[in-house]
Amino acid sequence: YGGTGLGLTISKQLIELMGGEIGVNDYRTQGSCFWFSLPVTLAAATDIDNTAPDSTTQYANQHILVVDDNTINRKVMSHLLQSFGLQVDVATDGREAVQQCVEHHYDLVLMDCQMPEMDGFAATIAIRSQAPQTGAIIAMTANTQPEIRENCLIAGMQGYLSKPVLEADLINLFNHWLTNPKATPNPPLDIAKLQQTFRQDDALINELLQLYLSSSIPLLTQLEQGIASRNPNATRYAHELKGAAGYITADQTSQLCDTVETAIKAANWETASAQLAALKTEFLSSQTFIEHYLNQTPNLLDTAHSGG
Repeated sequence: YGGTGLGLTISKQLIELMGGEIGVNDYRTQGSCFWFSLPVTLAAATDIDNTAPDSTTQYANQHILVVDDNTINRKVMSHLLQSFGLQVDVATDGREAVQQCVEHHYDLVLMDCQMPEMDGFAATIAIRSQAPQTGAIIAMTANTQPEIRENCLIAGMQGYLSKPVLEADLINLFNHWLTNPKATPNPPLDIAKLQQTFRQDDALINELLQLYLSSSIPLLTQLEQGIASRNPNATRYAHELKGAAGYITADQTSQLCDTVETAIKAANWETASAQLAALKTEFLSSQTFIEHYLNQTPNLLDTAHSGG
């Protein structure tokens, strides 16, 4: 007596997230028996890796916003996220989500798409415009139609999760978008892959990196001017930057260029402007990394040109 009546519904969703089943045997004169089953495999003691990292602390203290107008969905997601040691805030609609992102920094936002007042797509566009430093925004949707990915990218989202959200999908999401304090941060370029692609030709790699820097800076300026003037032809600059970044394994830069290009094609100028700010930050990180790399490696380019 006095409860909200959500306990069984939340238990049902949690158990189904783990691939299980819950039910009740009800005998009016004898009471009710609630049961659940979970698909598990017993592990031998030798199979247990005691050195494996604790997933509940792997991403501790990073801040996530859950946006959903459904009370049960918010409860379930908050419980799952907190089990990973994450700090979780909730918003009940798109307008509240925008306000919270303006007032606080979030490393990740899980955004329901279908909400009254302001849906997830409109909220994402507003967040990218008003709080551009917000981390990745991931859609949560039961709509699995192919066009949903394009709509997410156009709005400024970085991906989507299908409902019901599975724990395995969340872990993959964390591994991609959240910083694991126990792991070494990924550099903006994959030098090992670059060397493998160009057969360890350091002179060629150095020349490519120098060309990338000298050609990308004016392209970024032209892209910024094109977005400011709302010129749809600015897609060519984003496309050219995307290709150049892909060649030198600056994958995050390439992905941001793709997002900007998609937004310009859809005439979503607020999203394009917000993503451009993220792109400029990522390019600066790549530029610093490349300049340090070139200074630390022998100047093979000059040696090759001088015939040495």
